[in-house]
Amino acid sequence: MPVSAQWRSNYGGSLVTSKYSPLEDIRHDTESAQYWAAVLNLRMNTLRNLNLLQGLRLTTQDWAGVRTREAAKGRKPPLVVVSSGRAEWIKAGVEAAKRHLDMYSDELGGSYQGVGDMRALGGRGTGPQAGPQAGPPNVMPPIYAPSRVGTERSVYVVVHFAEYDHYVEQLKEEEPEGATEEEPEGATGGATGGATERENLTVIGWQFPGAPTPKRCQMAGFGASRFAALEFCKQLMPQQDGAWRSAWIFDDNVVALSNFPVYDPENKTSGELEHDGLSLVEAALGKNICAGFQAGTSAGDRSTIQGIVTRAVRSPGNLPPLEQKPGLVQQAVLWNISRLKELNINISPAFIASAEDVSFINYLKRRELPYQQYTQISVRKHLAGEDAPTQKTAFLQAFRRNLAKTCADVESAGAQQALPPPVTVHDLAPQEGAAAQTVREFVAAKAPLLSAQDMDKAACQAVEQLIATAVGSPQVPLEDAVLNSVFGVTPTFPVNVQNSSATGGQS
Repeated sequence: MPVSAQWRSNYGGSLVTSKYSPLEDIRHDTESAQYWAAVLNLRMNTLRNLNLLQGLRLTTQDWAGVRTREAAKGRKPPLVVVSSGRAEWIKAGVEAAKRHLDMYSDELGGSYQGVGDMRALGGRGTGPQAGPQAGPPNVMPPIYAPSRVGTERSVYVVVHFAEYDHYVEQLKEEEPEGATEEEPEGATGGATGGATERENLTVIGWQFPGAPTPKRCQMAGFGASRFAALEFCKQLMPQQDGAWRSAWIFDDNVVALSNFPVYDPENKTSGELEHDGLSLVEAALGKNICAGFQAGTSAGDRSTIQGIVTRAVRSPGNLPPLEQKPGLVQQAVLWNISRLKELNINISPAFIASAEDVSFINYLKRRELPYQQYTQISVRKHLAGEDAPTQKTAFLQAFRRNLAKTCADVESAGAQQALPPPVTVHDLAPQEGAAAQTVREFVAAKAPLLSAQDMDKAACQAVEQLIATAVGSPQVPLEDAVLNSVFGVTPTFPVNVQNSSATGGQS
């Protein structure tokens, strides 16, 4: 039997290890190379047959201005945020960071000491009452708030086209009091003018254009969003020598990196940071594909995050040692954009509901492409609030549901045969000799109380788990052509950047 597994009893919990992983104790038949090639090809061909992998369209308000800004001398690698449904939380968070900075300006000196400065979250040295002293309990300053990042780095928030207008409306620059309609001297366009907290934050919309399908499918999901973010970075990277060659990708609710370096005030020169922690990671990256931290942590509420901050010892001035055998990096990762572009690889959009990061790290290991991890630094995420639903976000949710259902339908269709479809699982739990079931049958037998939509999602996630673990198993022989079809980006893959209208994006 090509694959056996057990149902994860705590599937759907808050931890990443259970939230997206319906299976556990997955066992592959390592002699079934053709079987696993068929599973990988089945998922990719399903998306291709829906005409969803024909290209990528990126939308922003002033692409020429953005490119000019990134090409300026001294620009550091940007922070690129993958987001969905949190425009209002981001807006409130970046404003809270600025208000907190203003409140403690005497102590903070008008600026935070880089993203590692925990005082942005209401930590030590800010009086008896922790917190930004503003906003409801479900608001915290994200790590990429411009006042925490500084002026030498840009922040880009990458969202599906269905949410683009809403994000632009929430995060657009506001004219300072007394401003005229004339553009400020030295401004490079709508993305960079003004003098507000959000002046260094730009929204990017993404879409995989394709013909409408009877199943109302549009490309969406975890893999597609991260694929789009990294392809955007490839387009954004300046051409001239000496410019940045790496970029940070953050989940939208990351608020801190614990045990992360801050600059040494004794070495501060000319009012600028000597380093901001991020620069130390960038300097150590070399030719490695990426660098990350201890991830997989569950999101905490504000009191939990502030408790961590309050208990924290003084932030170090340097990075801790690298993990000798790096594991999964996610949620906050520095990517070597130049190397990804040179190798024509990316996180795969084939992973709709899970495993996009696990699969790509397993792919790097299989290809022996080195990457770095600092396990003594951990990612801290906030249990962030969600925006009120709109008609367009309902469309996006429908895209995700329909795509998961379409994949689940195809991958559990037909009578059992030597090669998929259907993808089958032998249950390790029942008595010996039990027959294998299609993935959907397996889910229905183990979790009969799930709704139909949740069963589709679980079946989709199960196949994604199987693919990711097969990619990560050296004993499962997979040809380069099969792997490249999933994680490769052909040099001819069209990526187009367009300016939006004054009111936002296009669909």
